[in-house]
Amino acid sequence: MQTQTDYLSLGDQIKHLTQLTEENNKLLKAMRRDKWIALIVNIVFWGVLFYFSYVLTMQFMGPLMSQMGSGSADFQNLIQQYQSQLGK
Repeated sequence: MQTQTDYLSLGDQIKHLTQLTEENNKLLKAMRRDKWIALIVNIVFWGVLFYFSYVLTMQFMGPLMSQMGSGSADFQNLIQQYQSQLGK
């Protein structure tokens, strides 16, 4: 079975090969560009996700952490009082 390229002259085959190569290069450049765009979007997405999760966590955990901070100071005072009573 003969194909269309069997009937083309050598010059026509080279032109056809050149067209295919140029089309292939355009597709590869588009794929490479899309890969970089996807990478940037992915980094921005994860950055925004981590930022908002941190902000929301601090918004809800901030009051609890401030209570724990004052609680630890109270606990230190309690230990000092206990040590002073043992020392007397």
